[in-house]
Amino acid sequence: MLSSQPEPENHPALVQITGRRGFSCGPHMLADGTPLPPVAPEHQLRCDTVLVLPSDYQEYGGTVERWADPEEDYPDCSVGCLHFRPLHDETYGGPDLDWGTCLNARAPRAGLLTFEHQAGKGCFEAPPEPEDHFDDSNEDGHLA
Repeated sequence: MLSSQPEPENHPALVQITGRRGFSCGPHMLADGTPLPPVAPEHQLRCDTVLVLPSDYQEYGGTVERWADPEEDYPDCSVGCLHFRPLHDETYGGPDLDWGTCLNARAPRAGLLTFEHQAGKGCFEAPPEPEDHFDDSNEDGHLA
């Protein structure tokens, strides 16, 4: 009889994701003590429910100490990761650049709701640089 549930050992792509939910949406004031406006309810809801992984930065509940080694890069999704896909923001009808989904199948946050600054160490991938090519146009921009 076939089981409706696949056996994990027969499907290596299936992984169990463990972690806790939520991180602080703070700070709620600037370093000089100036209060910030309240966090939007939908932003707070996402902060409360997002899965936190050990590979996330410490300020977002993970174990990676960002900027611990001044010689290393600590990128995050907000600096143009090729695999970060923003959610749609109904408020203004465009992308919500704060929140998205990671589409890097090799990354710890693959397929997960992700805050733009939450992760990136070890999985960030920049888009390919445009290739330098020989420009054989003249000063007017027309082919010579």
